[in-house]
Amino acid sequence: MSEICGIISGLNCPTCEELQAKAGLAKNIYIGNRDDLDETTPFTYDVDGRITDINLQYQTYLYKFCAKDKSASYNQELVTNDNGTKTYTQTINGLFQQQGQVPKNVFDALKEARNLFVVVETNYSTFEVFFVEMGGEVTANVKGSGVNIGDANSWNVTIAHLNAGESKSAPDFLDTDYQTTKTLLESYLI
Repeated sequence: MSEICGIISGLNCPTCEELQAKAGLAKNIYIGNRDDLDETTPFTYDVDGRITDINLQYQTYLYKFCAKDKSASYNQELVTNDNGTKTYTQTINGLFQQQGQVPKNVFDALKEARNLFVVVETNYSTFEVFFVEMGGEVTANVKGSGVNIGDANSWNVTIAHLNAGESKSAPDFLDTDYQTTKTLLESYLI
């Protein structure tokens, strides 16, 4: 059977919930090393293409980062490469207010990681998984303070692809419902 290259379905009109979806991520971003995933089945998918489980190797974990409220965002841009293939270049940005030496140590270690995947929690109680195929890495991290009280004093972190992108957009992550999925994610933490 030959591969289908044409359009094979349409989209229904958006639901009320989809129309009211808020921009930006929620406070929680879960980061893992792709090298810590099971080599043969890193993710479990359902028939619709949603991820239903993250298959971590024994004694490996996800790491939770709490972004400043209404400061984190993500982007997926379809790019046509020189050879005509199309991929999604994914980027995640967030402001993190944590102060002191411990956050400095965490961000120093994070900048060395080269093969990350990231689960983001959206403001409308869903989860999406980024850098599933190619992995991402920290491409920018700026820390500064303003001159006035109340000015920004946050780490501004960007995680992105450096070279190739993903063949598909970031899949949803769902195990039964929001709360079950959130509980599952929290169980992956150290």
